[in-house]
Amino acid sequence: MTKTIKTAKTTKMTKTIKMTKTTKMTKTTKMTKTIKTTKMTKTIKTTKMAKTTKMAKTIKTVGTITYISGQIALVPGSMTIIEGGIKQQCKLTLRHVARIAKAMHAQGQLRDVVQGICFVTHPSYISEARRQWERRTANAIIDYIVVPALPRGALVEWQVWAHTHNDKFDYEETGCSIGDYTISIRRRWNYENNCASVVCYISTGLATSTTKLTELSDDCMHHHNQLSQKISREQIHDAIAYVLRKLLQDYPLGNSPSNDSSSSSDDPNPTQQLVPPPHHHPHHHNTGPVPSAATLPTVHLRFFYQVGAIGSVQALLEAIESFLSSPSNVARIAYTVVPACHLQNFSTFISICGLRHHE
Repeated sequence: MTKTIKTAKTTKMTKTIKMTKTTKMTKTTKMTKTIKTTKMTKTIKTTKMAKTTKMAKTIKTVGTITYISGQIALVPGSMTIIEGGIKQQCKLTLRHVARIAKAMHAQGQLRDVVQGICFVTHPSYISEARRQWERRTANAIIDYIVVPALPRGALVEWQVWAHTHNDKFDYEETGCSIGDYTISIRRRWNYENNCASVVCYISTGLATSTTKLTELSDDCMHHHNQLSQKISREQIHDAIAYVLRKLLQDYPLGNSPSNDSSSSSDDPNPTQQLVPPPHHHPHHHNTGPVPSAATLPTVHLRFFYQVGAIGSVQALLEAIESFLSSPSNVARIAYTVVPACHLQNFSTFISICGLRHHE
């Protein structure tokens, strides 16, 4: 995956994401989407997924943060996948991640990882991947995503970001209900609050009930699919607004949501405490001060959706786009949308990984 980001002191941000990732997946359609708001222009190109995937590895350091993506179990000498199955692949991949963290910072280590995404090619691999990770560190929040294939026929791939002061982060688990859906969030943020991350699960049942993904009854799957396809645009808006509220909690700018420690975790309307920036209509004349885009925090949201569970990918994209121009949007948002076979558990059909970082 190659990402190019250009920013200027004007209110425009340009971000181009090229995905040469192709995989065969049923019910995934070819699409080219251009997203425009007054704050950013973003082009997303998604192609049909095929059985092989090509992806550029990226390692980038921004201040105290190191971004590491695309790590699979390649043997350095032969550049082939190690033999021995999922256990050996997990061990070698995590060794690669640890050595990169060490190479980027003198005191770097695997325990510096704050948040990560672990891709596996079968639901049964999640337990081993989680076991291998937790044997080494329990500091990070990891989202496990099942996809049909990975580069070079790998069984597991880790994408992570690490912070040199990971021991100075707080952790929180919270959630709410939006209609018939359960919203579950895990959040980490550092003491200075210039860095925060969340993993959010939108589920048709209790998100922590079970991690079982296979051998489910027909009635269970029918109920899940029927309910997940009924989610409305407004409910998706509420879920995104809730994610933003947690990402921006205690953020020091006047335009961002204020910290409300008294807010209930089961708040059925998570958008009501947001303080949005002025929403400008092209024919509306506002005589008050206009905040510049530079005063708004920038966040990146990565949406994973379960193929076949949601009614339409286009409907999901349109819901996200409409949120960008809504009064509930209190940030400059860059986002990507990625299909998946399975997510956190059988009842989770959308997963959102969010990151806010500024020096």
